[in-house]
Amino acid sequence: DEASRIDCLPDITGDENQNKMLCRNRGCIWNRVENKNSVPACFMNDTNHGYTFLNESSGYHSKTIHLQWKNKSSIFGGDLRKIRLSIQELSENIVRLKFDDPSQNRYEVPVPLNRNIKSHTPASQKYVIEYSNSSSSTFYIKVIRKDTRKTIFDTSIGGFTFADQFLQLSTILPSSYVYGIGENRHFTFQHNLNFKRWPMFSRDNGVNWGDYANLYGVHPFYMCVEDDDGNSNGVLLLNSNAMEVVFSPRPSLTYRTVGGILDFYVFMGSNPENVIREYTGVIGRPYLPPYWALGFQLSRYGYNTLDNLKSATKRMVDNDIPLDVQYADIDHMDERKDFTIDEVNFKNISGYVKELQQQNMHFIIILDPALISNETNYYPYENGKGRMFIKWPSLNNDTRSGQDMLGYVWPKGKVVFPDFLKNETREYWKDLIVRHHTNLSFDGLWIDMNEPANFGTNEERPFNWPEKDKPYWSLKCPASELDDPPYKPRGVFGPRLSDKTLCMVALQNDGAYQHYDVHSLYGWSETEPTLYGLRKATEGNKRGIVITRSTYPSSGKYAGHWLGDNDSKWPDVHDSIIGLLEFNLFGIPYIGADICGFFGHPSAELCERWMQLGAFYTFSRNHNTINTKDQDPAIFGPANADSARRALNLRYSLLPYLYTLFYEVNSNGGTVIRSMMQSFPKDIKSRNIDTQFMWGPAIMIAPVLSAGKIEVEVYFPGGRWFDFTSGELISEGDKKTVTVSAPRDKIPVFVREGYIIPTQLHGANTEVARKNPMDIIIIPDENGKAEGKLFLDDGDTIDTVENGKFYLSSFKFNGTYFSMTITTHNETMVDSIRVGSMTIFGIRREITSVTVNNANKLFEKLKPHNKLYIKDLGVTLQNNVEVVLK
Repeated sequence: DEASRIDCLPDITGDENQNKMLCRNRGCIWNRVENKNSVPACFMNDTNHGYTFLNESSGYHSKTIHLQWKNKSSIFGGDLRKIRLSIQELSENIVRLKFDDPSQNRYEVPVPLNRNIKSHTPASQKYVIEYSNSSSSTFYIKVIRKDTRKTIFDTSIGGFTFADQFLQLSTILPSSYVYGIGENRHFTFQHNLNFKRWPMFSRDNGVNWGDYANLYGVHPFYMCVEDDDGNSNGVLLLNSNAMEVVFSPRPSLTYRTVGGILDFYVFMGSNPENVIREYTGVIGRPYLPPYWALGFQLSRYGYNTLDNLKSATKRMVDNDIPLDVQYADIDHMDERKDFTIDEVNFKNISGYVKELQQQNMHFIIILDPALISNETNYYPYENGKGRMFIKWPSLNNDTRSGQDMLGYVWPKGKVVFPDFLKNETREYWKDLIVRHHTNLSFDGLWIDMNEPANFGTNEERPFNWPEKDKPYWSLKCPASELDDPPYKPRGVFGPRLSDKTLCMVALQNDGAYQHYDVHSLYGWSETEPTLYGLRKATEGNKRGIVITRSTYPSSGKYAGHWLGDNDSKWPDVHDSIIGLLEFNLFGIPYIGADICGFFGHPSAELCERWMQLGAFYTFSRNHNTINTKDQDPAIFGPANADSARRALNLRYSLLPYLYTLFYEVNSNGGTVIRSMMQSFPKDIKSRNIDTQFMWGPAIMIAPVLSAGKIEVEVYFPGGRWFDFTSGELISEGDKKTVTVSAPRDKIPVFVREGYIIPTQLHGANTEVARKNPMDIIIIPDENGKAEGKLFLDDGDTIDTVENGKFYLSSFKFNGTYFSMTITTHNETMVDSIRVGSMTIFGIRREITSVTVNNANKLFEKLKPHNKLYIKDLGVTLQNNVEVVLK
């Protein structure tokens, strides 16, 4: 079966005779398929490879199985003779399968997860475990859904290898509807299973520098929709070594990693959204951002002077385009050194930041981890040298032994890298943030280059080392099995694992870890101390926001993410939607791409359309690089400014709904931005759509994604769907595809039957908008029913939910009667907010009177779209509300 082949020659050289010989030496089968280059010619022989059962023991919701190597054939050598499988039934929906070495401790990922076993009975458990317990056959294990008997994790396809630096496991997938695995640039949301290879190893790699390259973060998590009923599962491999996954059309998936252990978590749910709730229950619920962080944000690398930065902000204000956050990139620093200010080109930036804050705007600065080491009196280095930084190991006859490892990034000199896996370094980093805040009162932090990036590793010189300054210098890594393992995952960019980063032999946490193992955790390890340092700096009670480039499972507990260095090209607009959808699966719903593109010069049309889409990123920021033109929405003239204003005003009006979605995922897990697959898992056609997406369950966005288009083909699953801005009924009844008008100044946005959406009059920024009157929009289903809710707090203080200092009300409508019932009210700031009006879409009967809390109210039925508009409700959020239609 060609589709079931597990590649036994992942390190293929290109010479067929040599490959054939190597294949057979590994005990594998050679059989090349003509005209099918993607099909492995050399594949695993199940009789030669794998392990057999030895013995087992049982405990509370657990089982331990010992396995023995067949000792017949090896791929790269170093196979462990005996391994252990620990099965932990963590809950009725979650099982952990951990393969490790019973004779000694191997590296395990130090990310804290919720592994508490939840009390459950065998009757409530949704899965059963099957495995081979024969010493004469190759061992396999299966996780089977109990009610449907669908096998959701199945290693019987073979290929299992557990060597010191090459671990491989394959699993048969229950369907071809597979999503996730990152961080990579994916061209479709649903994976192509034709032997596609996806590498994972944190790297400073532009989005378009290699179509299938490893990018900034690592997320070895996928989700699969199993059947027509929408039953779904997710699988996390908790491993941080360099790795790759390969899909095959069986369908199956093969993992290969170069170290650590194989630690799998299998999550089950009745639908995709439930799977993500289970997943984030283990890795941590997503962060609740401050309300202001949901506003529009403006940035660029290359303002170069404070006057240029001011001009960009002023253009926004003069054109009445909403703006909440202004950024400063590394060009605001003295020679690009963290925790400094260029006192020539950005003189008095601290005063300007205070001016912005007085106008209810906020300011975010960038921090890179690399700190210059060869400059006198540079406090961050002087206060940390010898203790806080990543170090060289002891090397024979090498003067660098035991010293801080030096590299070269943006500052003009050799740099060191803080070791955030050390508690002492974490505290040191927090103190640096607090100390710098006394000079520049930033509200948030943007951490970049934290893969960690290093320029020119193993090369003659870094690209930004001045050519005239000789002798050249760059970080050179010694030959070792860590920098040059027996197998380097083929998709991992660069000739060595140390390419464009630190040497894999580097030591962290006083020698407890080798960088080889924890490299992809660097950004994760920087994120939490950055957030807590920010909170400590901002009076200790401000929530703040951190945006990080490199992420790992659980990063979403502390930060949001942007999708990295994209291009000002139309394909990047579409690809950004796929990134939004994937990072919501990964538990990081505060997500966006650089609007209008980081590299290049966008056309007015491209930037206009991208601004419309970007208005529906949860992290909405326009950003580009140095030596390019300004691309803020006001720079292209009145038409673009008007279009951006219209899209952002729509976003700002929906912020109460968006903030409520973030409260939901922070409390219960799940996603904010959802694919059509997640919203309609039983609808087969929805499963491969990635050109439109949902905000929560109620709002659909269908942007224009190519040049010259003024129409969009939009797929509507069954039920009633309305144009959000006009109230026009667009689709009802059966599912269908509709051609929708989308002139240059409009992004199509639709609302779904059965939901109630709280909105608020937009404003110049979120502080202004939060004080404006609210409106309630009701979209009844065919039975006249709808539901919704509203969450609010002060928008800025930490732990408002944990401390009960928030407002929560629920909405219900049954066709005649509407109720707004307050379930939690411990936040006085909402008492003055007036509910200005109510709009009900698709009213098909005559209404003769409307009462609000027993008082008659004026209303009108708006034609031609059958909207019922009730104005001046005369109530505030501090009271329950009852509306009766007759």
